[in-house]
Amino acid sequence: MLFHLFLFIISFYILWKAADYFVAASHAIAVYFKLPPILIGATIVAFGTSAPELFVTGFAAYLNQPEVVYGNVLGSNIANLLLIFGLSMVLIPVGFSKQFKFQLRINVICLVLFLILFIVFSPSRFLAGLLLILFLIFQFFQLKKEADQPLDAPENRSLIKSISIFVLSLIFLILSSRMLVFEVLNLANLLNISKAFISLFAVAFGTSLPELVTTLRFIQRGHSDVVIGNVFGSNLFNLAFVLPMAWFINPVFFPNGFLFEIALLLFIYFFIIIFIIFFSRTYRFMGWLFFIMYFAYIGFIYLK
Repeated sequence: MLFHLFLFIISFYILWKAADYFVAASHAIAVYFKLPPILIGATIVAFGTSAPELFVTGFAAYLNQPEVVYGNVLGSNIANLLLIFGLSMVLIPVGFSKQFKFQLRINVICLVLFLILFIVFSPSRFLAGLLLILFLIFQFFQLKKEADQPLDAPENRSLIKSISIFVLSLIFLILSSRMLVFEVLNLANLLNISKAFISLFAVAFGTSLPELVTTLRFIQRGHSDVVIGNVFGSNLFNLAFVLPMAWFINPVFFPNGFLFEIALLLFIYFFIIIFIIFFSRTYRFMGWLFFIMYFAYIGFIYLK
């Protein structure tokens, strides 16, 4: 058990250092391609930090493990909102800008769409292909819409260096997060924790660690807009890209027990909408409230 704990600590340290380089490189790429910070957070950074979910979910689909597939995706989205966005609200004030509200609307629409799909249809490769096409079209128009921002571009050598660091740090993010999840599962199994709890908490938390680490780094560097794009963008990637990709590998059925997690996500979005109605920015008490909700949720699924 001590050996697995040692590997857990090592993998987390590698994850932390890789995220530091990842933040710097992604911001440099954003400047070069004249993209606003919140957009780079919602696309490149969100995709990079969602890569662990993509690999873990795809592998779980291949092994025909629906509890891990849906537990990872939905559990990660819950962790992104309650834990990571909650942490952001505790550390820095976040303004409810137009981009913030737009990202929120897209997330809510996507979640409601998938709720309807889960109730009416069964997962299939055809449905996965259709969803992926719609998602790629949305991303294309987002990039096209925001690509003409008046930002200065660095030299080509700087771009090559930034891309190289971005790719290498992303590889270390993926490998270290996968190792971390593996060790979390080993420790959980040694402690006789249930499979459902492992899927919704241990696996989901492990694959959300890149979002957590990069969020802390972006906050340290003062890029609050990228934080919002990262959280909402990662949630969108998880539902609209990661899950359809898993269906492409194996269209595993949706267990009705996970309807509770979808209802919880809608409830969280409702809370954020209430915040927007009454406030112009976030306050620390909102973050602490989200923390309490997250640990109450973890306690609930552990007992369940």
